[in-house]
Amino acid sequence: MKKTLLFAAFMLVATAFGADFFINDVKISKNYAETESEWQYSRKISLPGEDFPEEFKIPPKYLRRHPTSKHVAGFNGTVLVKITSSGTIKSFDVKGRICNFPDHVEREAAFSYSLDGKNFTVVEKKTFGGKSPSGVFVGGKIELPANKNELYLKFERFYKKGDRNGQYGNVLWTNFDLNIYGGTEAAKVAAPVVNEKPAEAEKVETAVKIEVKDSKVKADLQKIADHVSKKTNEPWTWVFYGDSITHGAAHTHGWRSFPEIFHERVRWEYHLSKDTVINSGTSGQSTLELLDKNEYQRRIKRYTPQVVFVLIGMNDTVRAKVKDPAVYRANLEELVKRLQADKAIVVLQTFNTVNVRLEWGEKHNYVQRFKALPTYNNIIRETAAKYSTILVDHDAHWRKNAADYHTLKSWLGEYIHPGAKGHLEMANTIFKALNIYDPKSKCSNVKACNQ
Repeated sequence: MKKTLLFAAFMLVATAFGADFFINDVKISKNYAETESEWQYSRKISLPGEDFPEEFKIPPKYLRRHPTSKHVAGFNGTVLVKITSSGTIKSFDVKGRICNFPDHVEREAAFSYSLDGKNFTVVEKKTFGGKSPSGVFVGGKIELPANKNELYLKFERFYKKGDRNGQYGNVLWTNFDLNIYGGTEAAKVAAPVVNEKPAEAEKVETAVKIEVKDSKVKADLQKIADHVSKKTNEPWTWVFYGDSITHGAAHTHGWRSFPEIFHERVRWEYHLSKDTVINSGTSGQSTLELLDKNEYQRRIKRYTPQVVFVLIGMNDTVRAKVKDPAVYRANLEELVKRLQADKAIVVLQTFNTVNVRLEWGEKHNYVQRFKALPTYNNIIRETAAKYSTILVDHDAHWRKNAADYHTLKSWLGEYIHPGAKGHLEMANTIFKALNIYDPKSKCSNVKACNQ
């Protein structure tokens, strides 16, 4: 039976003077601090030099300590950390180190998190062992969406059938660095809010909450608002620029892609029939093609668009000339600067999450994309912030709402490309980011073929 190590951290409903912090029902004063508005829990654990803290109540039988080699010490199993709070849980920055002491067999370790204890999102997964017996760190730094003040962190290792060292031996988690951050503003209420208001809450959770702090983004959003409310008479041209996901190629199985749903929302539901919506997304393309002068002239410049939606990078992750993140960043920035010089409102988009099988191996095209996407999505976010563009964070929406396998599978048309349901979700995320979402809109409630 697989062993699971459970750290349960409970912050009880607090008095008007603040929030107490508990781990396994033991009140903690060390490693926890709070101000009038914020709290922080920070704890470093090094098993070769210390035992697990007493408050974690870990049975000694689950720990391994070599009788003569003192550096060989740790836990062989899955580490699950449960955190609840009467305040808000806003973010975390955590990592765990796993070492392969007994042999040189390659194994995998992963870190994931969940907001309900059931549906986990993998943040980082690495191979260790082989030529790197010293081990690896896995973890992540995540800003959390609105949640029910509950967070689960999971560190796990994977081994093949028959791998007794991996299952029972000294393949050990040796170090943990846990930093959890939250707010005390909800600590004065009697209990956490259970009933949510989906429409309002979802709108707040989009990237607009962050973007509207930027004066240029505010101005761009206001231009869009003025246009769709017919305060301006000039017809607009909206262009979608990207790869196969924007193209909507193959995997929608004949249903509308997100640019087509956007087309219906703007030209029909907003009665902007003189507007033009162009999908110039092309399967297989990378930033190289989007920057090509002839392609740019043919697919963007000749239309003099008012708004350009950019979703690019999935192919860059595996294309030899551009798979270096630094090259991708430079190309994306150059594209944004070119679009802004042509006076277009730029809308950058992160990618959807994907569903791949790591047993396919490190060299598999889709596995490489899966491992690169977190870095590329962060580059998209950073570029949006640097150049003050509107950001549509599909990645954040999918990680929150399609974290479980069955939901993710229903949103995808295959392993990395969205299907009909996924394109509908992407369209709605765009509508929310642009403040043109209406939960009663027929465009937002199309029943996709795989629903």
